[in-house]
Amino acid sequence: NADVSLTDLFPGGPERMIEGFFPELFGAPLQEGEVLSTETGARDGLPYFYWECKPHRLVAATATGNRVFMLALTANSRQWRKSEGDLRAMWKSFRVPPAKR
Repeated sequence: NADVSLTDLFPGGPERMIEGFFPELFGAPLQEGEVLSTETGARDGLPYFYWECKPHRLVAATATGNRVFMLALTANSRQWRKSEGDLRAMWKSFRVPPAKR
């Protein structure tokens, strides 16, 4: 019943986490320059990491109750042009309730 956070699991920060999970999410290793931006934040007492990656990939992650939760969104160029605002809204709205103690 450990209650770990992203900062406990990845003391090296968001860069270490995306390097480790990128192949699982997208089927190939992370290449130099693929991460366009990295953000950190907190909601409901949980830390969150956010990444924007090439091409048109958005990833969000948090951890609670001994689990890591991730959201990965991928769009082709046409989908991105048509729905970028909606995809970004989904990305930033990703929430996981904190584990009950």
